[in-house]
Amino acid sequence: MVSLRERIKYFFSASVYSVLSSAVFVVLLFAVTLPAINSTARIGKNESVKVAIHNAYSMVKYLYDESQEGKITEAQAKLHAKNLLQALRFDGKNYFFVSDKNLNVVAHGADPYKVGNNMAKYQDGKGTFLYKEFLKIGLEKGEGQLTYYRALKKEGDVIEKTSYIKYFEPWGWVIGTGVYLDDVNVAVFEAKKSTLIGLMICVAIALGLSLWNAHSMYANFIAPIKSVIRNLKQEYVELERIANNINSSSRQILDVSSKQTDSVDNVAAAITEIKSMVDSTRDNADRSSGLAKHTANISNESKEKILRLVQSFDIIKKDNEEVIQVIRDNSVQLNDISNTINDIQEKTEVISDIVFQTKLLSFNASVEAARAGEHGKGFSVVAEEIGGLAKVSGESAIEIATIIDESTRRVKELTDMTTKTVENLVQVTEKDLLEGQKLMADCRDALEELVGQSMESSSMCNEILGALSEQENGIADVNTSINTLNESQWQLKSSQESSAREVEDLVKKSEQIKTAVEKLEKIAA
Repeated sequence: MVSLRERIKYFFSASVYSVLSSAVFVVLLFAVTLPAINSTARIGKNESVKVAIHNAYSMVKYLYDESQEGKITEAQAKLHAKNLLQALRFDGKNYFFVSDKNLNVVAHGADPYKVGNNMAKYQDGKGTFLYKEFLKIGLEKGEGQLTYYRALKKEGDVIEKTSYIKYFEPWGWVIGTGVYLDDVNVAVFEAKKSTLIGLMICVAIALGLSLWNAHSMYANFIAPIKSVIRNLKQEYVELERIANNINSSSRQILDVSSKQTDSVDNVAAAITEIKSMVDSTRDNADRSSGLAKHTANISNESKEKILRLVQSFDIIKKDNEEVIQVIRDNSVQLNDISNTINDIQEKTEVISDIVFQTKLLSFNASVEAARAGEHGKGFSVVAEEIGGLAKVSGESAIEIATIIDESTRRVKELTDMTTKTVENLVQVTEKDLLEGQKLMADCRDALEELVGQSMESSSMCNEILGALSEQENGIADVNTSINTLNESQWQLKSSQESSAREVEDLVKKSEQIKTAVEKLEKIAA
């Protein structure tokens, strides 16, 4: 059995080890926090530069807006902005600078004599063309940060500096400012130094307190042990009460676990039903997708047929134009025939005049033959024959004239009717063809829209199928989780039953603690 002195010695050693462990922990903590301090300082510096630029940009924009509203001229606004940026400072000594698209200095808070100088060839300590890079950032990104190296007077020495610029597009100004990172390094060094001193003081205080505490406990160990014994006598009673409460709570948890297991079973049944509904929806979506694709195919075929029909309409239109042209040519020929008949009619009138003259001559010959007596009888017979022929010729001429008049009238009526019919036919045919072409175009547009909608419907069905697949995966995950939860419930129930048995053992052990405390009390006395 370990003696009391050995236990105190062991406790004292443990206290020393605890202090040393705390010291090691503090050292490790300091090593871990150093990069964080450095990073935080740099981020804070960068953010301060960014905020300063945004403030300066806001003031320039305010002056620009004033000029746009007519309160001041644009030249006055630029002059105010230039003077403001040259005088503006942040963090005490940090200044602003402005350049334009041609890399000319517009304003410079540190060196006003640079205003008007072209900085196209200006380089930093490592050969970077700064103002070109500033303009590049402004034009490409609108704003951004650039780290570069400023050359010192001592040859070969450079110092790291970071600048933040923002491009003011209305005037083509690149507004910028910057800070030296050695200021950050100094601040980080001071922070590290303060942190290290604080941690060392904490370690020293902790070590002193631990040693003083160990000495006090060693000097007053017996009295506290007696106090602990008295407390133990009270605590084991409380322990017994807590054990009984835990036992009661364990039984309640068992009841709740049983009810929760039933609820999990109900949820599992509901999930199974939902999965069935999802499967049904998936089948419907598959059928809808197939119908949409089939509709799209039919629409494409119909579109091709409509295009062929439009081509047929074009052929019909061309043939119709040829037929109309033939009819017009025939109408022209009928007009020519009518003109020929008119010519014949004119010749017939000439013949009628000749017949009339022949009759007149025959009559005069008959008169002269009668005057001649016997000597004129033969001539009289000839005159009568000539008069008879003239009469027959006159009747034939009249009949021909009548026929010609009737033919002329019919040809004219036929020509007029043909012309009118052709004109009406042309108008109706052209109108029907135009309406047919328009109708075909409307059908083609409608089919194209139907094809587009069918493809969109098919795409939506595919999206629904994808969503259903994801939902099925989710349901499978839920089923897995429910099964896991169900197993966990059974394990929890088993654990609770085991805990109940352990609580009963705890009650028994509290009785044993009571006996041990009584013995310890006798030893301490």
